[in-house]
Amino acid sequence: MHGESLRLPASPTQQGFLLATAPAPLLVLGTQCTGLHAGLASGLALAQLCGALLLGRRPLAARLLVSGAILGTGFLVGWRAARQPLGALGTVVAVLGLLTWVWGWTLPSARPAGPRQIVGGSVAGAALVCLAGLVLDLAGPWTWLVPGLAVLVVAVVVPLSGAVAADRPTPERAFRWSDFVFASPARALALTFLALVAVGTLLLLLPLSSAGASMKLVDALFTATSATCVTGLIVRDTPRALSLFGQGVVLSLIQIGGLGIMIFSVAALAITGRRLSLRQESAALELVGTRDRSRVTDAARTVLTVTFLAEGAGALALAALFLLAGDPIGGALWRGVFTSISAFCNAGFALQSASLVPYQHEVGVVLVVAVLVVLGGLGPPVVQALPRWVRRQPLPLHARLVIWTTMVLAFPPALLLLAVEWGNTLRGMGPGARVANALFLAVTPRTAGFNSVATAAVKPATLWITMVLMFLGGSPGSTAGGIKTTTVALLTLVILAALRGRTHVRAFGFRVSQRSVYRAAAVTVLALLTMGTVVVVLQLTQEMPLDMAAFESLSALGTVGLSIGGTERLDAVGKLIVGVTMFTGRVGPLTLFMFLSARTASDRFELPEEEVAVG
Repeated sequence: MHGESLRLPASPTQQGFLLATAPAPLLVLGTQCTGLHAGLASGLALAQLCGALLLGRRPLAARLLVSGAILGTGFLVGWRAARQPLGALGTVVAVLGLLTWVWGWTLPSARPAGPRQIVGGSVAGAALVCLAGLVLDLAGPWTWLVPGLAVLVVAVVVPLSGAVAADRPTPERAFRWSDFVFASPARALALTFLALVAVGTLLLLLPLSSAGASMKLVDALFTATSATCVTGLIVRDTPRALSLFGQGVVLSLIQIGGLGIMIFSVAALAITGRRLSLRQESAALELVGTRDRSRVTDAARTVLTVTFLAEGAGALALAALFLLAGDPIGGALWRGVFTSISAFCNAGFALQSASLVPYQHEVGVVLVVAVLVVLGGLGPPVVQALPRWVRRQPLPLHARLVIWTTMVLAFPPALLLLAVEWGNTLRGMGPGARVANALFLAVTPRTAGFNSVATAAVKPATLWITMVLMFLGGSPGSTAGGIKTTTVALLTLVILAALRGRTHVRAFGFRVSQRSVYRAAAVTVLALLTMGTVVVVLQLTQEMPLDMAAFESLSALGTVGLSIGGTERLDAVGKLIVGVTMFTGRVGPLTLFMFLSARTASDRFELPEEEVAVG
């Protein structure tokens, strides 16, 4: 009872919105259906109206009624859009978003909003209903898309309006959007990355960004998502489809998305002399990788310094190598800068249609890109520890695990790939070029996305090794994706501890906390479930073989960018699915890490222990 008293049903803004949008099922269904369907639409509208009226007195009953109206409307809309996958997909996402909103109603402020919020919510809801009706009249055969878009707008806009109404400005403490965004690290990540994707999409839609015909909306959205999430999957050829301005937009998205907007914000605040709030400091601590609040800005400054030094040195080296390979000086400079930033951020975008295949015989180019990829995949905590490593000082356990796991996942797979591809894609190269390209094959799947040999031409064994490396990924907090090197190290140590009969995990003279082990298991299982879900959805909506769907799913989820031809087969629905997967692969692991870090539940008493048979 005490917890329920602190969890109030909703703000007046939400109540007014529900009252105004109650006729929506009649609008989107009643005008398109007759008979039984029209009656169902009327029943759904009545259910939502009753739920809105009961909102203040019977919150549970109101939630059930509104949820039933949402599910019923979504079912009818989805049934009508069954032959339009984009409409069905949008409806499912919208329904899930609305249900999340309904069952997440909270009112954190002790002061409830006044009647103005009810009026404001009603006006907003009425405006949305009128807009939906107008679009229904003008959309013609595209009416199946309107309900999904309308409900999706509700799912995005209303929670924000509810938060504003719930946290009203007062003389003691005025509402600030920066506090709302930075109050939760997970929310800060998701919102900033979404904003970056939106801005990048708008810029790529400009005629100035295209070398020929302007991009379609879905292609611009896919490209912006791929660049922001440093994935590298493309549906439009970067050097041919994009102008110099468009390539600059992609490069900016890679740089900002790779480092994370949070680190840039911390550095900017430090430069301007502004002090971080406690909430902003907590969010920055999670992303920068330090527990000392006094070192937040120092840690962010160190990461930025090392990043720009590495990218600058890599750009100069690559520009010189491209110049020696025969490129003109202007093209060599731009290609060097673009490739260096893309490699360090593990993005995989290249200014060659065939990635680095034209330079597979240039050992210097291959090795420099490989080194940049490894450095970018180490992560901020390890980057901060590199000066200590140079001075031969002891490293923390995290850095040791990252360095050793990185070497284990680089050199043994490189030797295996060298043996498998010696007479295949590596044929015709010199011994040095073969070794360099084999190392490149082992490094780039974690998770750079460059390829110096044709990925579609490698042997099936190489594809499976590549898929495993894509799933494992880079290091925590880095520009890489995957389940991360420390997760792999902890799971390996768990297996070794089980084989030796130990009840705790040990590494380098330290005892690893059970909490870290639980996190590693949770991250791995959730990644496997997500990958399986994406594969099933691609198989249901796209025409592609199972192995190709699995490869594309892993490449998107691990933010790798390698493809064996599946990206070219994607229709509009497939592009949206892969785009959401890339966003999930980039933001999801960090969000999950922050979510788990915020939970510190402790048992008040011990339960009896009992063995469970496994295996």
